[in-house]
Amino acid sequence: AELTALFRATDMGLNPMRRGSATNLKMLDYAAHGALVLSTEIGARGLGFVAGTHYVSFLPNGLAKALELLEPELPSPRAAIRTAARARVEQHFSWRTIADRVVLSRNAG
Repeated sequence: AELTALFRATDMGLNPMRRGSATNLKMLDYAAHGALVLSTEIGARGLGFVAGTHYVSFLPNGLAKALELLEPELPSPRAAIRTAARARVEQHFSWRTIADRVVLSRNAG
């Protein structure tokens, strides 16, 4: 409950990954709660998120510049990106969607 309250109180979720091999599940949390996601391409890998559609992309050393460019739009920057990211999470990563896939795969086998 506390984590949900924190997510709902934020405008943005930051994911300044420089390297790594795992999927960053925090991207799903940010998007599901309606936060604008700012991430490097490395941080967004594996989720099918498209820069400019589902998140704001920045270079590994460019977080400060990205925030500076968004500042005039605060407190509600990039509403279309927030909406598209949340829709992607709901369509592809919700518990309901995952459960449906498991049931379908079991029935197919």
